[in-house]
Amino acid sequence: MAETFWTETVDVYLYHFDEPFSHARHYIGSAKNVMERLAEHITGQGSKLMAAVVEAGIGFQIARTWKNVPRFHEAVLHRRNASPSICPICSGNGALNRGIYVPGKSIKPAARRRGK
Repeated sequence: MAETFWTETVDVYLYHFDEPFSHARHYIGSAKNVMERLAEHITGQGSKLMAAVVEAGIGFQIARTWKNVPRFHEAVLHRRNASPSICPICSGNGALNRGIYVPGKSIKPAARRRGK
């Protein structure tokens, strides 16, 4: 059976920018190999936001990772719009207790809204 958005496991990562880029202070992404993806981002490849951050000369660091979680965990974190609260650089070690993936309990796919 082929892996899907709901079953494929990846590492999800949170970048913390050294200074804000427009409204953005963080970037959440996912990859099978976070270090390879980081190398792509450092060279300005990958997402448009990360390319713009690199071009602007703004530094960033990996603030946090979630290892071997379903790919949809990234989408859930995006929807929560909670990057500062799950970033240990912004919120201290208490952030490590937030955004945790617990199978079948803490994160469930959001119901689709009709008419959107």
